[in-house]
Amino acid sequence: MRRGAPTRRFYGTFALLGLAGCLFTQTATAPKIDRLLVVDLRPGLEVTEEQARGLEEMLAQRLGELPGIVPWTRRDLVVELGGTVALGTEYREPGSLARPVLTIPAGLRELGVQIYLIGEVHTFGLSESFGEVGFRRDEAEVSLAVRLYLAPTGEFIAEAQTERLLAQSNTNRWRPGMVIGPNEEFLDTLEGRASQGAVDELAEDLAPDFEKTPWSGRVTEVEGDKVILPVGFEENAAPGDIFIIYGPSTVLGERGSRIGSVRIQSVGPGESLAEPISGGGFQSGQLAVQEL
Repeated sequence: MRRGAPTRRFYGTFALLGLAGCLFTQTATAPKIDRLLVVDLRPGLEVTEEQARGLEEMLAQRLGELPGIVPWTRRDLVVELGGTVALGTEYREPGSLARPVLTIPAGLRELGVQIYLIGEVHTFGLSESFGEVGFRRDEAEVSLAVRLYLAPTGEFIAEAQTERLLAQSNTNRWRPGMVIGPNEEFLDTLEGRASQGAVDELAEDLAPDFEKTPWSGRVTEVEGDKVILPVGFEENAAPGDIFIIYGPSTVLGERGSRIGSVRIQSVGPGESLAEPISGGGFQSGQLAVQEL
């Protein structure tokens, strides 16, 4: 999947239908469309911004190994959007026991983010050191807690947390000035190994939730009986892929009512042309979720 805002449609309806005839003549079983994930880790009370950013990069790289996941970190967003980047915000009604919901700024919506991971690094670094000269045993602890949300609606998907305690003798230690992240120097330290263990455990816990979370986005445009979706061949969209269309929701963090479904006829760069197969009343801005 490309990194960047969707390519603007350069063809009209007839040109797109022409592409369908010459390039996309086969209808195959719907593949897993790539989903854009934002990884947003924040420092706890005794954790520095540098430590949180380093673990954010490590977690993003690890989650990027999951099928169909394209991760973005804060650093990626700064490069793409430039300047200061507004991030997602969790919200829960005061006194409510319901799950929190997530809101994301317009810039992230325009990028087409499908999944948002937000969380905290609670602990990082040395927890205990003991021993004598020539034989020292150190313990390093890394703990994280994260929540997953469906970005277009803000609805809660899952949560996970991990606490990794690693004890070793006479090993390399992280020191100020050493870059924290998925680099060989850091991963060769006690803190680096503890961090990698925590990241691996989180990725394993969340893998089933990523697997069952389909691509989602907003209908770009409706032209007659054709529905334009903001997903193209770069994201592995293909003719035959089916999407459920939902009407507007009156509740933050929830989908509206299902109003119908559409099937992709042809795929272009950044957009696809779909035909209705059930329901109707489709409009731009409505939520579209791939049927798995």
